[in-house]
Amino acid sequence: MNSIASGINEHFPALGHKPYRAFFIAQFISLIGTWMQQITIPWIVLEQTNSKFMLGVVSALSTLPMLLLTIFAGVFADKHSKRTILIFTQTFLLVQAAIFAVLSGMESLTIPFIIALGMMGGLLMAFDMPTRQSFIREIVNIKSLPSAIALNSGIFNAARFIGPAIAGMVLAHAGKTWCFSINAISFVGIIAVLIWITPAAINRPGVTLSLASLSAGVRYAAQSRGIRSVLILVGVCSLFGWTYVTILPAIAREIYHVDERGFGMLVSVTGVGAVIGALSIAILGRRGILPQAVVVGWFIFIAALLALAISNAYWMGLVTVFGVGLGLTVLHTGGNTLVQMIVPDEYRGRVMGLYAFLWIGMAPFGNLLIGTMAQFINLRVALGVNAVVCLIAVLCVRARILSCHQEILSRTQPQPVN
Repeated sequence: MNSIASGINEHFPALGHKPYRAFFIAQFISLIGTWMQQITIPWIVLEQTNSKFMLGVVSALSTLPMLLLTIFAGVFADKHSKRTILIFTQTFLLVQAAIFAVLSGMESLTIPFIIALGMMGGLLMAFDMPTRQSFIREIVNIKSLPSAIALNSGIFNAARFIGPAIAGMVLAHAGKTWCFSINAISFVGIIAVLIWITPAAINRPGVTLSLASLSAGVRYAAQSRGIRSVLILVGVCSLFGWTYVTILPAIAREIYHVDERGFGMLVSVTGVGAVIGALSIAILGRRGILPQAVVVGWFIFIAALLALAISNAYWMGLVTVFGVGLGLTVLHTGGNTLVQMIVPDEYRGRVMGLYAFLWIGMAPFGNLLIGTMAQFINLRVALGVNAVVCLIAVLCVRARILSCHQEILSRTQPQPVN
């Protein structure tokens, strides 16, 4: 047992930090519930509207608050206690899930309610995402940071494997209300852990809730060649890459002719690939080849997305979404790690706010675009066009990504901007 524990600590040193370990377990449970809800909502929308366009509209409106607020939320995270912010957001996400459950139980969960509650969740996530990303640094040391980021990505995607599988069974045998109820209960643990944790003190020199502080964070990111290159890819992926998930319910039903359990399995297999991708980053990060891994991840993702566009058999769809999950997680987790290894603590919230803005905040446009193409042109064309745009983007910045490891090693940062 001791040898197993030492092996885990060697490959995943973040787990040696007791606060992170508790946060890790509680987060995992909460994310399983979140993914159950994430699977349930689009299935309800498709049942009620039978419209791929409405899938895009609902998803776009749910993520719209992230577009408007995420960057400012990063400034807020740099100025205030990240733990307090997370307690607030997680508590009200619990409330949102409970309202979903009540309305579903009353058979009153209509599209307007779904949109309103989705926008409430988007508002909370606009503050939660950059805060949670930057909060990790306060419960692990800098050497354990790559391990912590990879493990966070790993549990996110493991939950994406487990949550949809459970949701498919619950939807088929118990109904939608139980999916929302389980999600509400899953927040209790993470809230309790956040109340218990005492994070490390972080210096926040001169951070105010102002455009000047926001501009300083943006200028810092623009001056760093490594961060700038990663953010370009993140923005392209948000608009043209991971939005494939918006039309995945329609792919499941119209191309593979499967029910909610088949759809849940597609998402679950994506999660399996993603877990393997996250664990790969945890190991590769220790070997100093993160930039190469990010570029390879992009090419795997693009190839799998193109394969998904032309596949007809359900088993082939399962193979391709495995590749999509693997590649997407390698590029996202690797890129996130590169950025956090470069950025100093005083800019961390703002830079991660910018990262979250590009990764999630731009998604309303991408969701609306892919939903429109799928509805009025063709599902396969929508996937193919997105894959080609992603290919062009990675070819343009590949050399800069590959060279940014030197920036990590030397810690040569641009001078802080006042």
